[in-house]
Amino acid sequence: MPKFLQKLKYEARVFLYSRSMLALTIGLLVWPVLVFLVDLYDRFFPILETEAGGWLSLLATVSGLTLAICFVYFWKRAPKASQIAQEVECANPDLMDSLNCAVELEGKAKEKELTFMEQRVVDSTNARISSIAWGQGIRPGGRF
Repeated sequence: MPKFLQKLKYEARVFLYSRSMLALTIGLLVWPVLVFLVDLYDRFFPILETEAGGWLSLLATVSGLTLAICFVYFWKRAPKASQIAQEVECANPDLMDSLNCAVELEGKAKEKELTFMEQRVVDSTNARISSIAWGQGIRPGGRF
């Protein structure tokens, strides 16, 4: 496997990890919001002690479902290598679409052998990976 594909897959994992942390944060923040809402409800319509366990179970279930739904949503929308290659190309215009071509050619190489020129594109892209700003344009910023 060429180095540029390894880097693209690594960036995809970093992106997915950041989205997983966002899903975990959302899931954990839902709990105090729900507790506040139930406390507000309890202030105007008192909840009996015998009903409190049911309310807590409901809150835990809603919080857990929110976490699970966020995880599934972000995992289904995980970027593929070709999508990340397009974003890297946008951040590094000096590549002149060679990364996108190399990713497509690697997919083609699984089916049949590459021609000399196609292999040259893959090799030249593989040689230039050290000069590419991989995280620029891909990794989420501070406010993701």
